[in-house]
Amino acid sequence: MFRGAAREWVRGQDPKPGVCRGFASAACAANRVSKVECAHGACDNRVLQRRDFRRIMVLPFTRHGKTHWGTFMAEDGKAGDVLEEYVGEGLTFEDFEERRLSMLSADNWYFCKLAHGVILDATHMGSYARFINHHCQPNAELRPWSVNTFRRLAVSLIVDAPSGTEVTFSYDCEGG
Repeated sequence: MFRGAAREWVRGQDPKPGVCRGFASAACAANRVSKVECAHGACDNRVLQRRDFRRIMVLPFTRHGKTHWGTFMAEDGKAGDVLEEYVGEGLTFEDFEERRLSMLSADNWYFCKLAHGVILDATHMGSYARFINHHCQPNAELRPWSVNTFRRLAVSLIVDAPSGTEVTFSYDCEGG
């Protein structure tokens, strides 16, 4: 759900997909490289549409005597694998400021700043990706994708990660 001017971001000027005629076509290969999913039903370049992700799990853990939540690999993953889609309510900066002020006493915030002044609030409408913690040397990142001309964010590994590894990304995210 996107509010106000944030709606304009989601239907952006993303590249138009090539005409895919199924797996291994030249258009499909070009789409895959530019993070544009194919609309052709027989094509396997539909990771977000099919939710064809590596399995992850959200678990509690203790750090410095305090219990936290984190996202961990439930199976081995390779660099480039998509783990989850990062979703949330799309807010303008003005809506975000209002929401932030109303949540000052909250223990957990799940905000992610995107391009063009859009901020995702995954507090109430998020996926498991909202539990991914920050790290200065992350093993994952947010990558913008285009799916049927809509912009979406995928959490992708940037290094190989064996089962049991905590998934992290830098909170200095400016996806999309």
